[in-house]
Amino acid sequence: MKAIEFLKSYWRFVTLLLILLGLFGWTLFKPTDMDSIKSLYQLTLAVLATILTAHLAEAVESRKAYDSLQERLERISQHIPTEHLYQFAEKYPQKVPQAEVQEVWYELCAAMTKSYCATNYCDLRSMYNSRLAEAALAIQKARIQALGLTISKVFMVDSPDEITRSKEIRDQIVMGINVKWILRSQMRNDSQLESIDFAIFDDKVVLAWELDKSRQIIGAWLRDDLRNKEQIDRYKRCFTDLVGEAHSVTSSVEHDIILRRTTLLDAKGSVSMWARFRPPFQELNYALDETKGWLPSYASHSGSHVFGLYEDQRLIGFSILDVQPNHKAYGDAEFYVAIENNFQNRGFGEILTSYTMAQARSERLNVFLRVRKNHPAAALYERCGFEYATDNATNRVEVADTVNDQKVEFHVMKLRTK
Repeated sequence: MKAIEFLKSYWRFVTLLLILLGLFGWTLFKPTDMDSIKSLYQLTLAVLATILTAHLAEAVESRKAYDSLQERLERISQHIPTEHLYQFAEKYPQKVPQAEVQEVWYELCAAMTKSYCATNYCDLRSMYNSRLAEAALAIQKARIQALGLTISKVFMVDSPDEITRSKEIRDQIVMGINVKWILRSQMRNDSQLESIDFAIFDDKVVLAWELDKSRQIIGAWLRDDLRNKEQIDRYKRCFTDLVGEAHSVTSSVEHDIILRRTTLLDAKGSVSMWARFRPPFQELNYALDETKGWLPSYASHSGSHVFGLYEDQRLIGFSILDVQPNHKAYGDAEFYVAIENNFQNRGFGEILTSYTMAQARSERLNVFLRVRKNHPAAALYERCGFEYATDNATNRVEVADTVNDQKVEFHVMKLRTK
């Protein structure tokens, strides 16, 4: 068997070596007698035998792999009772070893028939870069298409960049999976859960991944509602809470999206080509004015920061932290954000706002903003960590300003420190 394995791996090298030896021998000795010709004939047969043996070995292994795959597919296509899910929890009463985690995840995906929801904080490339992971995702896609199964996932990230740059997340959105995301720093920790990275199968069984400091999977725990109902319910409540707090992602990451600091000059040149805002944001057209808009009015202040959201190197949104320490009544940095018309209502505003707030927190800035009274953008700001500023009587702070020669009333919102 070892000889066959060697030939499977190196048969091209062995064949080439034998051919080169034959050519070298022919050139060196230039045989004319029958014995030499007979030797070269035998060498040729050896080369052909090597090629044939290697191909036979590959064919046998391919057939075994095909049969194994067919067996799994037949098993997946059949209705599998929920008791099959419980068998895994019985098999791994303590922990699932690292080497078996993906196999167990695959088998649980194959066994589920009713529902699947999951969180992901692990390194996505390492998790999804395997044949078993591809098969597990294929099963999820088949369940969505054939059974109408609803699959929901919340991706926990250290920075919004991870959402915009992740091919793994884009692929799952295309599959029809409901995807949301949340910054890890904004999550509330539950010390009674083994892991924040988990999957719930048919509301019965939980697979909770154990991660190291670099977010690599090093093991897992299995829990079921027969032996650990209280723990299963805790995981389900955690997921429900996360879905309520997380940001939606629809078509926001179908293309190459980049978030980065930008310059006033670069942003002004791009924004000048944007179409004018449509309802309910049409009153913000003044923000794009080349001489009196947000960019020339605020981004040019010393110490202020401008951030850009780019799709395929084209600016589709910008944000400003207008930093003026000790000159603001509600904080030391005022926040402004704008998304081009054609890219609104697709989650970009939340991504850019969350990214900017992550930068603000890293610089310990006290951020505030003004939003027009009863404007729908307030809900977005609340999802991104803002709350209404209140006076001593807990009334919302209201301010008035003149915009385009008209008096406009605003609410003041402040970024929560945690």
